[in-house]
Amino acid sequence: MKILVLSDVGEDIFGRNLAVLYPGRVTVVDFTREVPSLEGYDFVVTHLVKGSNVHRLDFPSLREFARRGGQVICSLFEYAHHRGLEFRKTYLPGPQRPGIRIEVVNDVTRGFSVGDVLPWYGQVSHGIENSPNQFWQRQIIGLTDSDELTVLATSTVNGGAVILEERVGEGRIVAMDIRSLSEP
Repeated sequence: MKILVLSDVGEDIFGRNLAVLYPGRVTVVDFTREVPSLEGYDFVVTHLVKGSNVHRLDFPSLREFARRGGQVICSLFEYAHHRGLEFRKTYLPGPQRPGIRIEVVNDVTRGFSVGDVLPWYGQVSHGIENSPNQFWQRQIIGLTDSDELTVLATSTVNGGAVILEERVGEGRIVAMDIRSLSEP
């Protein structure tokens, strides 16, 4: 199994963590500096740090990669932008912490049952007070399942999609709120 990480900042903590999980199988390419070849990879993971670079991500090439049997993992922001969907980043004051509700069990959500709820959020402050002052989570609003699209997990805040799978030809695109969590 070979994994290509398309990043707009080169190798950072995200790429290093994947390399720890999959030693010798991860290549990180800064797609803002070079045009990557997707050939020879089983998975492509997109990792944008700067939202302004979303226009530079060649999403049609990723869809073609998936159509030919590859698997693409991307953030909700990138997916929503390139599919023309409503993306939302929701902020909540403490102590309410956003979570996800598992809607479908497949290989992405394996180990959980339909209806399981687990915490899924980022934090604004890690100060000395007992409770951070704000939590956030990203969602795509208004999605419904179809022959090609399945919402795997929804937000406990607003019911938006937090993890989804789109079947494309012989492969798939999995979009999820990667950015809210502190570590992959």
